Amino acid sequence: ITSLGESHRPPREVALGLALYVRSLGEGLALPGATGRGREVFSRECAGCHAGEGLTGPAVPLAAVSGNAPILESPERTTGTARVPSLRGVGDRAPLLSAGEAPSLDALLGPPSASAPRGHTFGQALSPDDRASLLAHLRALR
Repeated sequence: ITSLGESHRPPREVALGLALYVRSLGEGLALPGATGRGREVFSRECAGCHAGEGLTGPAVPLAAVSGNAPILESPERTTGTARVPSLRGVGDRAPLLSAGEAPSLDALLGPPSASAPRGHTFGQALSPDDRASLLAHLRALR
């Protein structure tokens, strides 16, 4: 939980309760029937981590997202992993990543630069056409 430049982790029981409640909201939702280029790019670039009905997956080692955010490497966490968030509704969410480093999907999947978010490098080397197709697909996910 971040506010006024500070961040605090809620008790595990509260976090679990919230996670279970949010998960229950998506039960029975169908995956979008999107096909075409965006779906192909998604399968190739994103589905390794964001898969299945929930468009998520098991936690990944911190090395896979190194430099993503100081919050991941804080001594208070000590999990050694980062969760893989669901991509359902990702087009309506911002900022993205664990500490809000990416102000938008465009910034997250933009070409590498000094101001680009660190850690999540997946999709940053796409051609302009593939990137546009992937962004359209991600914005359609509900």
